[in-house]
Amino acid sequence: MVDASEPPDSIRTKFLSCRETLSELEVDPGRVLLVLNKVDLLPGEGRSHIEEDSLFKDFDSVHISATEGYGLRQLRNHILGRVNLSRKPTTEPPSKRRAAFSGDS
Repeated sequence: MVDASEPPDSIRTKFLSCRETLSELEVDPGRVLLVLNKVDLLPGEGRSHIEEDSLFKDFDSVHISATEGYGLRQLRNHILGRVNLSRKPTTEPPSKRRAAFSGDS
């Protein structure tokens, strides 16, 4: 997640560090979703400036404003689209699944 309201040089510095870490961990950039938050604080040209930066070119991005709710549905849909939905259906009641998940028996 990037605070899009920060100065471009600050965003660039922080994201370069992030990219280095992702590279060291051998994370495929195609699996990363770049979330640009606080876009409500940017003038229209500020949004395109971030997207046009070559630093971000390998990443899918979503623009959001958490305070205004802008883009949250799109973010949710991106996340759900990336979740592996090939889990086996279960017939156990939800209370039993929660207990198994939390480690309670």
